[in-house]
Amino acid sequence: MSVIDLESVVVSGVPSMSELMANFKLSPIQNVEPKSIAALQPSPILTSCQGTTFFSNLVWEGNMAVYNDITFIRNGSGQFDVAHFLSQCIIDGDNDRKSTRTIADFVNTDPGRALRKRGCFINTTFIDYKWLDAILTYGMKDAVAKTDYLEGLEWRRVEGYLYLVKFIEHDGRITYKVGRTGDLDNRAKGYRNEAKKRGASYKELITLKVVNMYVSERVLINHFETHGTIRLQSIGREYYAMYSDLGVSETAHDIRARELFEQATQ
Repeated sequence: MSVIDLESVVVSGVPSMSELMANFKLSPIQNVEPKSIAALQPSPILTSCQGTTFFSNLVWEGNMAVYNDITFIRNGSGQFDVAHFLSQCIIDGDNDRKSTRTIADFVNTDPGRALRKRGCFINTTFIDYKWLDAILTYGMKDAVAKTDYLEGLEWRRVEGYLYLVKFIEHDGRITYKVGRTGDLDNRAKGYRNEAKKRGASYKELITLKVVNMYVSERVLINHFETHGTIRLQSIGREYYAMYSDLGVSETAHDIRARELFEQATQ
């Protein structure tokens, strides 16, 4: 293989390398004394004050406070009871059904495992206020529900049913139960089983679909309790008798119960 001789190419007007170097000056490097490790401070992390602010703004009675239908319990160390909070985060807008939101489940999530490693949830159900955001996000299922909750808005599925049901107890007493539910079939099944256990008969009288069962239920219960009914706390919540006189007919009881329900829901 032959070597090809290439003639040098001269470009006019371009300074030579020696001329370039003669005009190039280096600035001396200033000696900088290295800082010690102790003097190196990390950039400050902006910690959220939301948890502390939230709890400081609650109206406390002793160590209990209620906000947007959820009760909080605190201790004297700036902590709140997570188990108590999660038990109130309900499924499908029906808070008589057991919640699946528990600490046992939470510690299996990424944030839950991280908090467990930091010593949270070890022999206690209380956790520092600053972790409120993580607990709310888990308990409320998603960020939208959490935001609605913090803004005082309805955070649950609110559409559902009001109902009026009737029991004839084993001793002949006629009692009525009012309430709300997001699942009529499941609620009716529960009442049938309940009636069977205490030897009573069960009958559905009225079911009514409503836009917001929480608000509607409060109106319904208030109407029953302020219009002469008799609360039967020995049986359960929102159980009522229409008359104390045993001589009043079953038909009269039904008419009065229906009237109150219809007045409250007009």
